[in-house]
Amino acid sequence: MYGNGRGSFLPRDRKTTPSSTWETLYTHADTHGYSKFTHHHQRSCTTTNNKESKKRAFVSQHHSVSFDSPPPVGSKHDLIANDLLSVLLPTNPVMHVWKFSFVLLLLFGLLLFLPAVVMVMTVYRNDEYHSSNATIGTILENTFLSSFFGVLPWWTVCGIASILWTYYYYSTTLCHWGKPWMDPKVFGVGRQDMHVPLRLFGSVQNARLAACRPDLASFSTGPLDKAPMDCHPRQLQQQHVVSNLTSNVWLLDPLPSWTFQLFSTVEQALQAVQQTKEAKSTMHNTCITNMPIPSNWMLHPHVDDIPIYTNQKYPFPCQPPVVPVDNPTGMYQLELNQHDPALWPTFWNSTCDDNKTNPVQYSLVLHGIESACFVYWNCTYLGYCQDSRLPSEFIVPSDTLWDSAGKGLLQLIVIRWSDGSYLEDQDHWWMAGIHRSVELIRRPSQADIMDYHVLADHHGHIRVSVSVRQSTNQVMLQQQRRTKVRVQLFQDEQLTADGSQYKLADAPLWTDTQTTITEKSSVLEFQHVIPNTLTWTAETPHLYTLVLEQLDEDEKVLHQCESCRVGFRSVAIDHHHDNNDTDADGGKAGILKVNGRPITVCGINRHEHDPDRGKVISLKRMMQDITILKQNNFNAIRTSHYPAHSSFYRLCDFYGMYVCDEANIETHGLKPMGRLAHDAGWESAMISRVTRMAQRDYNHACIILWSLGNEAGRGRSLIQARQRLLELDTSRPICYESGGLWGEGTGRSELTDVVCPMYTSVPRLQELHQRIDEDRPIVLCEYSHSMNNSNGNLHLYWEKFWDPSFPRLQGGFIWDFKDQGLRKTTQNGRPFFAYGGDFGDVINDQQFCINGMFSPDLEPHPSVNEIKYLQQPVKITSQTGTKSLSLPVSLVTDGKASTPQFPATLLLENRYTFRDLTQLQWRWELCCSVSQHPIGSGSAEDDGERLVMDWSNFASHLLELEFKHTGVQYFLNVMASLKESSTWANAGHEVAKEQFIVTVTVDWAVEKTDQHVPIRNDVGHKVYVRETAHDLEVISTDVRNDPTIPFVVFSKLTGSMQSLCWDGEKEMLGRNGMAPNFTRATTDNDRGGLELVLEHMLLKWAQPAFFLSSGFQHFSHYMHWKQNGLTQDQPPHVVCDDMTYDQREHLVVVKAKCSARNVYGTIVLRLTTTYTICGRSGQIQVHCKVIPQKCLRNIPSLPRIGLSLELNPSLCHIRYLGRGPNECYPDRKTGSQLGIWTTSPSKMGYDYIVPSETGNRSDCQWVSLEDIDNGGSGILIASSHNETFEFSALLHTPDELNHARHTCDLDERKAGQHSIFVNIDHQLMGVGGDLSWFPCVYPEFLVKADHEYEYWLRLVPLSSRADLDNEVAVFANQIRHSLL
Repeated sequence: MYGNGRGSFLPRDRKTTPSSTWETLYTHADTHGYSKFTHHHQRSCTTTNNKESKKRAFVSQHHSVSFDSPPPVGSKHDLIANDLLSVLLPTNPVMHVWKFSFVLLLLFGLLLFLPAVVMVMTVYRNDEYHSSNATIGTILENTFLSSFFGVLPWWTVCGIASILWTYYYYSTTLCHWGKPWMDPKVFGVGRQDMHVPLRLFGSVQNARLAACRPDLASFSTGPLDKAPMDCHPRQLQQQHVVSNLTSNVWLLDPLPSWTFQLFSTVEQALQAVQQTKEAKSTMHNTCITNMPIPSNWMLHPHVDDIPIYTNQKYPFPCQPPVVPVDNPTGMYQLELNQHDPALWPTFWNSTCDDNKTNPVQYSLVLHGIESACFVYWNCTYLGYCQDSRLPSEFIVPSDTLWDSAGKGLLQLIVIRWSDGSYLEDQDHWWMAGIHRSVELIRRPSQADIMDYHVLADHHGHIRVSVSVRQSTNQVMLQQQRRTKVRVQLFQDEQLTADGSQYKLADAPLWTDTQTTITEKSSVLEFQHVIPNTLTWTAETPHLYTLVLEQLDEDEKVLHQCESCRVGFRSVAIDHHHDNNDTDADGGKAGILKVNGRPITVCGINRHEHDPDRGKVISLKRMMQDITILKQNNFNAIRTSHYPAHSSFYRLCDFYGMYVCDEANIETHGLKPMGRLAHDAGWESAMISRVTRMAQRDYNHACIILWSLGNEAGRGRSLIQARQRLLELDTSRPICYESGGLWGEGTGRSELTDVVCPMYTSVPRLQELHQRIDEDRPIVLCEYSHSMNNSNGNLHLYWEKFWDPSFPRLQGGFIWDFKDQGLRKTTQNGRPFFAYGGDFGDVINDQQFCINGMFSPDLEPHPSVNEIKYLQQPVKITSQTGTKSLSLPVSLVTDGKASTPQFPATLLLENRYTFRDLTQLQWRWELCCSVSQHPIGSGSAEDDGERLVMDWSNFASHLLELEFKHTGVQYFLNVMASLKESSTWANAGHEVAKEQFIVTVTVDWAVEKTDQHVPIRNDVGHKVYVRETAHDLEVISTDVRNDPTIPFVVFSKLTGSMQSLCWDGEKEMLGRNGMAPNFTRATTDNDRGGLELVLEHMLLKWAQPAFFLSSGFQHFSHYMHWKQNGLTQDQPPHVVCDDMTYDQREHLVVVKAKCSARNVYGTIVLRLTTTYTICGRSGQIQVHCKVIPQKCLRNIPSLPRIGLSLELNPSLCHIRYLGRGPNECYPDRKTGSQLGIWTTSPSKMGYDYIVPSETGNRSDCQWVSLEDIDNGGSGILIASSHNETFEFSALLHTPDELNHARHTCDLDERKAGQHSIFVNIDHQLMGVGGDLSWFPCVYPEFLVKADHEYEYWLRLVPLSSRADLDNEVAVFANQIRHSLL
């Protein structure tokens, strides 16, 4: 367990600003190197004797504790490489100076050494040197000139090289020495210590109300006539505010006096500040653009700067810590007026504190600025900050608050690129600006609460640590010692997410009071045990309200009040072993537990992204994000790859969502990735980002894991950051994936308590669980890369996650939540979502940001249906444990049917961890293969373990179907939904579903009479064949208009069906007819392979070398297809080698033997297609046999084996029997149910931002395409011989989809007005989804090229809608029999 589950809190009785900790940290880093730290970490649980170190040490052991056990996972090769590279490729100013000096000395050494060497060699080669009569003087005199002219060219080269090297290195690197935005040791000048959000409320009532709201309470000047409740009315003359909970936090965002100007360099912006100071002008005469706050300036239409997207590349030359001189820098200015109620809260003027020894303190809070910022107030420098995802607070001195005219000028110099950018390479858009709010906080003189941390466990223990300000003035110190801090805990209820509805408790559950400052410490500790607490989990997010009050000695005057919501929750990893590898309570060892119970992480990674506002996320958008995830059975979020907005955690507390809180660190673009993590010059910056995150977010119950960052390699800096984090908190595990050299690590290094690999395949995941040297829980930090049409194989992961024989496989976080596209419009006004390269950014990673399960505006991808089903909290099975039911029906003497009750009982397995199933209501539907409508439905009752359904009312209907038809298929659909509305969904929202295949057996009391369905006779009886030079025509004698009109036309050149006209009037096929098809519009996963990896690593030039060494073994499917002529750009050309026919009176059999040649002329496939045309019924049976040739034996998979049809536009009403209603593929179909579904070509596909293969439906038995405006005439396509097929019908060709880069590249088409492009596939390769940069389709979903394929289809004419029911009945009656 994590200690006693109670955690620890580090009293912040020492300054933690960078300037006061450099020496300590560097000394610690030198004392405890990598190997020493590892040894210390392994022994810290048992060898520590110091009481204070025991309190702060991480007392949990997450490896086997054995001195002869193997060292921590992850060899030291990456650390050694980083040591070498730190000299060859320095990443901090000190090492750059060492490198410069060394190389310069080397060059100058060559200048001096080379002439001497040349002279010696010249002398040695001189004949006089070997003569006994020669003297040294003679030799030198004769050889001096020749040696001098011999060495002169080399001397010149070395001299020029020295000069060029000196100039280059100085101009690109050393000249930037001393600039804060290029010095990793400078990241927080003048910045205050991080703390939890403080609102300085004036009353307990306001504090409690604010705690029940997701936003950070503040007020702002505005048009509403409301005022803070804690202000005296006379203080509010001519003052208007829009919030009424605090009067000490002023939101500056909506003020109208913000102005903005963009400079091309940082120096220009700083010079503008100096000019403002000298001219005493706010530069209103210059070109300044109004800018909304918060915003990213490159999304403003009048700002000349662009967003840039990269996955792992840096958008500038990678030479840490140097950034480009041409560095877009924005200057934000806000002018305030002490006497203008619109530009200053005038009631602050009337409450100014006259206390000179400890006056009112003003501080400026910047909640989020990218990437660095200089802060000035009235041209006085306040400080400098980095870390674009955490707040920075600066004190505004009272003597600089106003100038002589009562005006104040805030100037923020926001720098786009800084050394901090090297730590923020997070597979997201690079967009600078102020993307979170700006606040001005007024701290009264006697408001001394500076920070507080709360820890509450599921046993009811609560501990509150309050840090108070300790004045250096003795008079004030004596006053502080007479004040008190009171802690109160209320069981308040927040009824709505926005806090508009609440229920406040009448009295506190707990109250305690202490004197503010003792002789020994400025930290107050409160502890208590609350009996019968309601615990917090993601399923049961019960919260309490904690209120802190600072009171005077008599407890009558309130100086300060703070509040937060508290959840009683514990997180633990059990590592107690007995002989059976189980812990004391019978659970398996190495399990991540919440409140003592194992959890399954149904998680997803979430970037902060808005398609219109970039990195500015509104409260409404946060609510939408969380609720849509809850509605789709997600219970966890990883804040990839930086801390989220403070309000987001408050919402997760309220809704119930586990959070992995991640530090703002990623150095993916560096190779190796751990170069900065291993560099001592970056250590303090990394530690700051980790610890400040924990200091801000400590109090949130939703956070169950801390993360040190993402893809930043291994290194001493991260080891120190982990240690500092453990000093702050031992109540939560720490996870961190990276440990690799050039790419992703294993997630098994000494830095993590949870094994958290990324993109591990299912077989590899199973092997990882079975390792004997690993006992930690396994939670995938990233898996199932959702790029484009993806997320195949999800069901294989969740088979393992739910399998009780793999208890340490506890889920993971899908990558990722939403596509990070930015909304843009074409010149003709058509909107689309843009990605890398669409804004003129040259360095980009194109559509790699389009990898979410939801669109940018939260439209679910088809794969969401799959993951919702797999993560559903209830498992529903039959009594045999399968997804099939046997239903016996008996016919009694009165002619009625009866069904026994026992087949209508299902078993339920509750997968909730902390709640039962009483909040769910159940309903069922029994559907069949011959009707679009359920043949029975109703509600069901459950007792928590069984679900009972009453089927007696529809037994006679079922018997009627069985009597009329043979081979009817039945599908039982069971659905669970919410009984009552919750905070995240309305009543009736579907939570779980399951489908069962029902086998009906009838005990007939009378002999069954076969029912014959009438056979069509309206098409014609006698058929005959007419042969032309290029075609073979089949003609019917009963075609109405002209007996010479062909019934069916086949091309003798290609062997394909060119025309199909059953009634002689309406042509069913388009100009492309029906032909074999072996290609598809490429998906991003199809393109994923070694060539993509090499391109991302800037090693595209090395592709030929890899090809020569290993062939195309690790290259993408697309590369294989391209090499063999199987791409949509260059599809194989089918040529008919021989066409024969056999003509009978009512039957014609046409056989076409064809070969498919690629663009190189090679035959890649041979195929034989046999068409059997029945004149009596009008049906056409298609029999295809496909034989891949030997030249394809080495490719992993063919794209598809099937037929493509271009159909008449009028056939736009589609019905099919197969899986639906959403898009599904062979490796992504478990969440789709069998049934008869209705759709249209305009609805079958999904508008992926990058168009690709789409719209498929799996396991289809038949599909009809009808003209509803012409009585339902059309075509029915059915499988034969108990087979199924894959089906799609779209309004764009695969070629059009393949060439389009955005949805706007496809013209808008409406169903009924454009040809329909249909694919009927016998075999279709899966979409894959484990990752998108290597082939990831599992073997069972490949279309192997070493197999022969054979399939049958039927084409059946339809003349009316009523006729379709007959054809369905025919199909259902004949599905298990031969058809023709």
